[in-house]
Amino acid sequence: MSGKKNIETKKKDKEIEVKKNQPTEGIGLTTINYLIIAVGVLSVIIGYVFLRRGSITLAPILLIAGYVVLIPLGLILNFQKKLSKSTSDGSKTK
Repeated sequence: MSGKKNIETKKKDKEIEVKKNQPTEGIGLTTINYLIIAVGVLSVIIGYVFLRRGSITLAPILLIAGYVVLIPLGLILNFQKKLSKSTSDGSKTK
């Protein structure tokens, strides 16, 4: 019986360790990411305004810039500082 309990305890310890290593900050966007996304949304809004006025050149450029370039870049780019951990022998790893 004690062998079975030890296995269950080890499984629980591994689950707790995995949960500790997972990020808890959400999706990890920084202020710069939110700024890029906001510029993308603003570009889309201005693009629709120009589309409403009948612009056939500026409106599509602004809409594509917002939907295809700025908003995805704001979600993809990682501006967080990468921390390097020191190991016991003094070397640094990423």
